Amino acid sequence: MAKATKGVVFKRCWCPDPVTGRRGGRTCPRLAERAHGSWYFDCRVSDLWGRRRQIRRGGFASKAAATHARDTMLARS
Repeated sequence: MAKATKGVVFKRCWCPDPVTGRRGGRTCPRLAERAHGSWYFDCRVSDLWGRRRQIRRGGFASKAAATHARDTMLARS
């Protein structure tokens, strides 16, 4: 059986920072707004050969949807 960690769920956006021009990511001040950004998950699982793999998926509309997708991914590993 492959070993898995719980991972993290986070929100991020891709709008540019007006000062630096870099993407906001997790530090965008507008992330508190309900309709701004999207939800992602990041977790690590062991494959059949025991090697650790990072899995990151995103674009979910809600935290619950990202959490459900992460839990489904971990259940399949």
